[in-house]
Amino acid sequence: MVNLHDIRYLRIGTPDLESAVEFATTIVGLELARREGKAAYFRSDKASVRGDTRDHTLVYFEGDPADHTIGFDLKSREDFDRAGAELEKAGHPVRYGTKAECEQRRVQQFLAFQDPSGNRIEIVVRPFHSGERYFPSRDAGITHFSHIGLKSSNASRDEQFWTKLLNARVSDWIGEAPLLRVNTIHHTLALFPSAQPACSTSITRSRTSTT
Repeated sequence: MVNLHDIRYLRIGTPDLESAVEFATTIVGLELARREGKAAYFRSDKASVRGDTRDHTLVYFEGDPADHTIGFDLKSREDFDRAGAELEKAGHPVRYGTKAECEQRRVQQFLAFQDPSGNRIEIVVRPFHSGERYFPSRDAGITHFSHIGLKSSNASRDEQFWTKLLNARVSDWIGEAPLLRVNTIHHTLALFPSAQPACSTSITRSRTSTT
């Protein structure tokens, strides 16, 4: 079993990078950490809330809007090679990231594969951290990267993939959609039935209470 620890980042292609940056900062209130070439990196975590100092949690890059990738880190970085071997053995081809791709993701190493519905997943080793305080672009009440929704062409089959090969556990269901966790948060990802088998991802971030 591959023991995932938490979501590390989400990478999303966009045909209009400037509009995506405007949306992430003005509407969502994320911090624009930096821009590099045709990509923009965002932070959303307050270290005072979770002790979380991730270098970034969201990247918009110029590209196909259907090109979405989710990055996870492991409970133990020593499990990296074993994770690749287990995925390959289960019939899920693994590709290891190049040096340039690792630099883009701010990690030492990563491997990439797809779940049965075609969602692109990456497992990373030694991701970079930021020692800088988080400064949101506006006070939107964002506290941390909470969970991701994935489209699933067969939710029951994909639930087995995430809970048998990976260490996710079912917390609840919304109709046919299972809510899965890989840590103590209620759910890390949700699998929503869809007629589209291709990769599609949505992102939700937790807010502070307004009461």
